[in-house]
Amino acid sequence: MKTALVILVLASLLLASTAWATCQYCGSRLICEGDSIATLLERCGAPLMTREVGLETREYLGHKTTQVVEQWFYQNPYGSIKAFRTYTIVGGKIVRIE
Repeated sequence: MKTALVILVLASLLLASTAWATCQYCGSRLICEGDSIATLLERCGAPLMTREVGLETREYLGHKTTQVVEQWFYQNPYGSIKAFRTYTIVGGKIVRIE
């Protein structure tokens, strides 16, 4: 019985941890997936470069919406192997941080 309880608790912790948004610091301020473009600009300033990478179409209750998918590039301040930090933006919200 104890083993089953331990497995259940560990499984629920694992599932809960996968639901957390990815966040990174921009200077001393935190930027997370789900934040708006306005928050990104306020905390990180203007990007070095932006590019449109496509369109994303979603359907909800029979209504289709098409939104631009953009990538915004910022210089990585921590001198890692990757020279740039990339924010993928859909519909004015950050959906991925790389």
